[in-house]
Amino acid sequence: MGDSLQEAFDYVLSEYGSKSYLFWKDLIGQDAIVLTHPSDPNLQIEVSAMWDRVRPGGAIRLMVSTFELQPQRFRVKVPTKSLLVSEDGQVDTFGHGQT
Repeated sequence: MGDSLQEAFDYVLSEYGSKSYLFWKDLIGQDAIVLTHPSDPNLQIEVSAMWDRVRPGGAIRLMVSTFELQPQRFRVKVPTKSLLVSEDGQVDTFGHGQT
């Protein structure tokens, strides 16, 4: 699942990495963006936006998660990676994928 998560993360960056801070700010509190995984039709990608420090203002944390549409086994944890979008539009992937 690790490679699938990285591939999903890279896909989200390629499709949404150039979106503005205001785009992500408008998504906070809204439904997640749902995408089909680029190479595994059994995986769904969800992208959610939230304030990084819980309180409104500052950086926005994007959570990229993968979910099996037809689970092969029970999972306690959902495979997830995150990135930050700062007010000046910079994207920090913490070394997880493209910049």
